[in-house]
Amino acid sequence: MLTAAISSVRRRLGGVHQDHKRIARSAIILLGFVLAGKVVNATKKMTIAYRYGISGTIDAYQLAFTLVNWVPVTLTSELRPLLVPALIRLRRNREAQSQFLGEVEGLALFVGTVLPCCFACYGRISRATHPATFPKRRAKPATG
Repeated sequence: MLTAAISSVRRRLGGVHQDHKRIARSAIILLGFVLAGKVVNATKKMTIAYRYGISGTIDAYQLAFTLVNWVPVTLTSELRPLLVPALIRLRRNREAQSQFLGEVEGLALFVGTVLPCCFACYGRISRATHPATFPKRRAKPATG
């Protein structure tokens, strides 16, 4: 009974088109990487909880880490369905593909340069307008 079922499955899988086999192989590889990432993330969180315990400071660290990673993760997950079909359409036209990639890289460079500058200016402005919110800076001890 079991050998008949196995041979039936082998016969069905043997007739699958090569493209479908490549897609399935890629999906299994992707599944492995996703599982490995989840295991590493869970291990990191357990290590932090074991080493530092459970407190508001650890929760603040986790929140800060999540907020820092949230924007790039959201952008990549939202832009992937838009950019991949556009790149596939441009695969045959090298000049248009080069121009499109140049525009995307230029936009990424612009955003990657301007956004940190905006955050730095916002930090300075908020420190100047709300001084009670931020701790006072300690004077450096005089040497020599």
